[in-house]
Amino acid sequence: MAKRVLWTVFLAVVFALVGAAASSAATPCYGTAEVSLTSTTSYSATSGTPNPFDFDVIAQVTSPSGRKFSVRGFFDGNGYGGSSGNIFKVRIYTDETGTWRWTISSNAPGLNG
Repeated sequence: MAKRVLWTVFLAVVFALVGAAASSAATPCYGTAEVSLTSTTSYSATSGTPNPFDFDVIAQVTSPSGRKFSVRGFFDGNGYGGSSGNIFKVRIYTDETGTWRWTISSNAPGLNG
């Protein structure tokens, strides 16, 4: 049952990012929400052309109680840790039950929102 809830939350997060500038999703307390972001450009960490580590990806996060903080994102290649691709990720530790909200700011093409 817990796996089903986590999987549902993960899918909700992914779908929310696709269609909204400010996103939100219900997450379990003491869990980690992983937000996957797809850039409009592909990168190669091996050749550095273009270099994915030259970009900043920052999530401005608001907890259910209204606490605000920033979380840095990272390049994840093809989404499975590969060295080439167009996926960036942000991981948010959720220490409150309820709906978490975030917006993404980045200098990488196609990741703002």
